[in-house]
Amino acid sequence: MKLTSFRVQMYRCFTDSGWVDVTPLTVLVGKNESGKTSLLKALHKFNPFKPEPYSMDREWPRGKRDSRNDRQLVCTARFELDDAEKQQAANLLGRDLQSKHVDIGRNYAGHGGRYDGGARR
Repeated sequence: MKLTSFRVQMYRCFTDSGWVDVTPLTVLVGKNESGKTSLLKALHKFNPFKPEPYSMDREWPRGKRDSRNDRQLVCTARFELDDAEKQQAANLLGRDLQSKHVDIGRNYAGHGGRYDGGARR
């Protein structure tokens, strides 16, 4: 399984980063305080080695406090599956996957969801 892109929503200075493509060499460039570290921190918290949950009180965008919802996806990662992984997933799910890409998101409540080829499941 290979990370191909990710998206950050309603996290610190981001309401929606849009999809950020990940390649063997991905470079983030920007002025100081423009959100480079926040973008990477949201991705890191998606699946850290040591549990580090998202904190709605500290990380929800300040101007949007009235719309807080712990079901809000913070980071969604898109993975590309090779043929063997796609077959394993099909066996686990009991059906064929529609694409080689699987989107997985994590919300402020710490739960995630699987999205097959962009369609929520």
